[in-house]
Amino acid sequence: MTVGREGLAFRTGGGALLLDFSLVDDCRLLDYRVMLDTPAGVYELSRLGQQTEAFFEKLWAAYAARSRESLFIEGAAALEVEGEYAYTDDGGSAKGKAKLDLRPLCVSIVPHNSGARRIPLCFVRELRLDDYAITIVLDTGE
Repeated sequence: MTVGREGLAFRTGGGALLLDFSLVDDCRLLDYRVMLDTPAGVYELSRLGQQTEAFFEKLWAAYAARSRESLFIEGAAALEVEGEYAYTDDGGSAKGKAKLDLRPLCVSIVPHNSGARRIPLCFVRELRLDDYAITIVLDTGE
């Protein structure tokens, strides 16, 4: 397996397959197995041994980079962290673990599923830093 810019490439004795990141709805690490949810079903990657966590982190980093690209997020990040998030918007609500970054024009939330969000800073009414939380209030009140 090779983690590429646009997807995950598999080579087997029977041929090759490229699983494009746009087809991955969720990727998660579960009991030393990497699970990839797609419209065609779930791919289970196992027997990676001690490399499982490192492989998952590399996969998530590539998936996050592709997600940011699809959201037209540009520029160098002033702050990059990984942590818990929660939000409510017109599309519903979500919470979980994500890669979070602050860039000159936006904040991005990139979980290991298809729920990535780009929050433009031009609509920010208030920005609060409290202990270990950053609260962003938009001009819509969200």
